[in-house]
Amino acid sequence: MAQNGQPELTGKWTGVESGDSLAFIFDPDGVITMLNSGDKETVIGGRAAVRRGKQIRMIYQTDLSRKPFTIDFIIQEVATGNEQGRMEGIFEFLNERQIKLNIAPGKKRPTSFEDFFLVLTKED
Repeated sequence: MAQNGQPELTGKWTGVESGDSLAFIFDPDGVITMLNSGDKETVIGGRAAVRRGKQIRMIYQTDLSRKPFTIDFIIQEVATGNEQGRMEGIFEFLNERQIKLNIAPGKKRPTSFEDFFLVLTKED
């Protein structure tokens, strides 16, 4: 169990959106890697990527004191730690092996799951 008696978020969570397989890999040290196997496999985030000519990584931060829980995916410049971008979202645990996630790239943080959400299942 993680904090607040909630299941652990770290690990690999998979789901499907519009026919594409998705994977979110939450590392214990706060790094997030997203994989999309659409027409060609795309890797987003992780520990080492290049954006605008700079080495970047993507981290995640959660707040389990809010309802629904909040999650931010933050793009940081590795050399300085400066933030280069942020996606805000919400999530909730359906059970120990499934989460409901709503992120809205380029928009304000969603406040509910009414318009859109993904169900992700934790892999062993």
